[in-house]
Amino acid sequence: MRRVVPAEVDQFARAYLDTLFIASADQAARAFSPRLAQETGVLDSLRSLQRELAGVGRRDSTHLVNGHASFPHGSSVVRRVLSYQVYGSNGIALVELAIVEELGWHGIDAVRGERLAQPLQVVNGFWQNFRPAQAVAFFLTLAVVGYSVVAAVLVARTPMPKRWWWFLATMIGIGKFNLNWSTGETGTQLSSLQFLSASIGRIGLVGPWWVSVSFPLGAIVALQRRQQALTASIPPTTTSSETATGASDPPTD
Repeated sequence: MRRVVPAEVDQFARAYLDTLFIASADQAARAFSPRLAQETGVLDSLRSLQRELAGVGRRDSTHLVNGHASFPHGSSVVRRVLSYQVYGSNGIALVELAIVEELGWHGIDAVRGERLAQPLQVVNGFWQNFRPAQAVAFFLTLAVVGYSVVAAVLVARTPMPKRWWWFLATMIGIGKFNLNWSTGETGTQLSSLQFLSASIGRIGLVGPWWVSVSFPLGAIVALQRRQQALTASIPPTTTSSETATGASDPPTD
């Protein structure tokens, strides 16, 4: 996370959170970027956000839970979007800050927040969201990965033309079926390649888990080529009638 969020940016963000929770909207707006400061109604929106966050009560701790950075081509500006989970005496809030930086200067380019009923670790927990649909996706993922691994081992141990190319092919899955572990939302990507035909990952440190499964086309075709190579390597056998006829023929002079 520190590669995306340098220490000085994290310090700036936490200092701004102090201002956001304690100071007035006018003071909090002083850190806005020129673009955000010119938006209509920005102070009213900021006051509304502060009223929402006030319900959290006295802040106890603040934790960085997600962050990503973008670097516009041909510009010296860096834009980072950071998410903080704030624990208070009366509840929990999630605050997202967009921070722009240029030549050592930092400014707030967007700020959003919401109250949370539970910590994101629980809301997006792996086992907490293990329901029938998730179970099917999970075991399908294991099956596809297992099939690809077995295919890779069999191809690697079989003498066949272009063996190592087919070995690599066993690792490739075509297309992608995605499942959001927390919400059950699904999606597909037809033009996609995936290593070992499956993957499991999450967004940030406490974001939702995603499970992706692909059709193991590479493993299927590689096993078919392996079977063809094995069939071609078996020498033809003579039939019993041919053997009997050959045995009964008298020797020729």
